[in-house]
Amino acid sequence: MRRRVVASVTLMLAGKGVTIVTPFVFKALVDALPAFANAADGGAGASADAAATAIPAFPPEVLADGLATTSTLAGMPAIPFVLLLSCSTSRALSSLFQESRNATFAHVAQSAIRSVGRSTFDHVHFLDLKFHLDKNTGALRRIIERGNRSISFVLNAMVFNTVPTVVEVGVVTGCLYYQFGVGHASTVVATIGAYVAFTVGVTQWRTQFRKDMNRLNNEASGRISDSLLNYEAVKYFNNEGHKGRTYESTLGNYQHAALQAQTSLALLSFGQSAIFTVRLTTIKYLTARDVVEENATVGDLVLVNGLLFQLSMPLHFIGSVYREVQQSFVDMEAMFGLRDTMPAMKDSPDAAE
Repeated sequence: MRRRVVASVTLMLAGKGVTIVTPFVFKALVDALPAFANAADGGAGASADAAATAIPAFPPEVLADGLATTSTLAGMPAIPFVLLLSCSTSRALSSLFQESRNATFAHVAQSAIRSVGRSTFDHVHFLDLKFHLDKNTGALRRIIERGNRSISFVLNAMVFNTVPTVVEVGVVTGCLYYQFGVGHASTVVATIGAYVAFTVGVTQWRTQFRKDMNRLNNEASGRISDSLLNYEAVKYFNNEGHKGRTYESTLGNYQHAALQAQTSLALLSFGQSAIFTVRLTTIKYLTARDVVEENATVGDLVLVNGLLFQLSMPLHFIGSVYREVQQSFVDMEAMFGLRDTMPAMKDSPDAAE
């Protein structure tokens, strides 16, 4: 089991590494293409000079020198072709690492669920009769089921969402600081801070709407069940109209809560997009100014755009992950509270079987 955890973390880090490297490969491709295009009509000597000057810093020196002496591959200069192939390969490797990580860690999560589920199941049978008479059997079943699901979600959210995102943000910030300076790095940090603060704040605000929706949905289902189970009494007292009006009233309240939830979700999505767009425009402006001042290349503009776009994907789910993790902790607390419940009477350790 420990080996699977180590393998999962290794695959996660490898996938994040490949994901971060991909924009750098694309930057090298963008920087290399113009030199070869300008030298296309300059003859062999000009092409050789272009190859020498267009070799990006990304590939290893031995590989770059070997490619510089190669004329063409698949009808185009060797260096751009290899960079293009590397860019596509890195995306495929990132997907491979991610899926392999999920498959490997699934054994860990399911083993944890099985172990905790079995121990909780045994503990419930260990409790006395009074506990079971006072507790609703359906509620106990939901506590155990939700607690088991929450363990899987929290493990996956922490190992494959929260921690990798923090690592990726730190690496991207460090790369931008090394490549461009404090301005770019501080812009990324400010973007992430504003994005997370806005997302968490709005998500907490709209949690009440989701709770109202769940409550009213359960209430509507209860009215349907109550009316149908007591069909004869409803018909005998000619009470169909009243039952219909109460059911419609519940549906109306549910509709109001659903509209509030949908409107707040639209506000959340727009706010996230606005924050990221403003910061992305800012960092593009800083990079474009460096390009004009010849302190950066056009490939650097592509680089910052690619890095920030990749950051936006895990950050986009931070609201839902935050909300689900909160709910998962509540469900896990209920299940572990059940495990901490002790029977009113205990068997003696030396009691006969």
